[in-house]
Amino acid sequence: MNRIYLESIQKVNRIDSPFLQNLVWLIYCPPITTLEGLSYSFPNQGKMAALIDWIKISKIELPDQAKNYIPLGKYAEKLVKFYLKHNNSTELLAANLQLIENEKITIGELDYLFEDKVLDEFIHLEFSIKYYLKTTRDDKPIFLGPSTEDFMARKVNRLLNHQTKLSQTHKHLFPISLQEIKFKSKAIIKGCLFFPWEEWILMTKRNETNEGWWMSIDQIANLNSQGAEFGLITQKINWIFPYSKQQELISFEKLMEFAGSHLKQANEIMVVCYDAMANPIDRGFVMKQNWPN
Repeated sequence: MNRIYLESIQKVNRIDSPFLQNLVWLIYCPPITTLEGLSYSFPNQGKMAALIDWIKISKIELPDQAKNYIPLGKYAEKLVKFYLKHNNSTELLAANLQLIENEKITIGELDYLFEDKVLDEFIHLEFSIKYYLKTTRDDKPIFLGPSTEDFMARKVNRLLNHQTKLSQTHKHLFPISLQEIKFKSKAIIKGCLFFPWEEWILMTKRNETNEGWWMSIDQIANLNSQGAEFGLITQKINWIFPYSKQQELISFEKLMEFAGSHLKQANEIMVVCYDAMANPIDRGFVMKQNWPN
């Protein structure tokens, strides 16, 4: 694993709060794709030292820790809202703003409206967190979600052609105090892209902050030589920062036993590989047999 990446993980593990661990890692990591004309970077994105300093100097009351059943997307939105609200570089004006026509027809929802004081701009931001696996459909490459119900091209198209346009086409549905403000529409997709194992091991350039591998359960023997121990991430809210030092590490034999049982009811399980010094090597998904069919 890249030294800078490993050091960043170690710094996040020194943070006491799991909520702040997830928040810092979410803001720190780059997006999984570039959205032409709509790209946005959070203040201090990619700057671990600055994010750690923000935590040290910010005397803020943390919300209750997330329960395991909270949907991942809602949890990530909560993290972003907290950051925009408590960061000195931004002033949050609205979050999860529903646009309702004639008091009964819901047109859509805007994720965040805020002022970026560094850019000196007002931003309408659409945010998503996604975990996509590279596979093929009709002999063409595609990035598909573990549930197979979502794929990246469709998400990007909806951001470009619908969600980011709402602040321009339906501004009359804003609260009166915001209607005269000129907002710039932006979008960002965080998360991770996972490549087939046989492709991953041949990749010479990887962005380990937002890339990993995936394999079918029948390929799991490959992990026996990849790591000395393994962490299993069974709750989706822990996908954001899967390298917590609180994670119990297990042997390859226990990994095989647990993964085989788990994948009888689920499509996927996230696995983190560790070396003999308990340093993370990489992370990926072990998928049920014959996924995505």
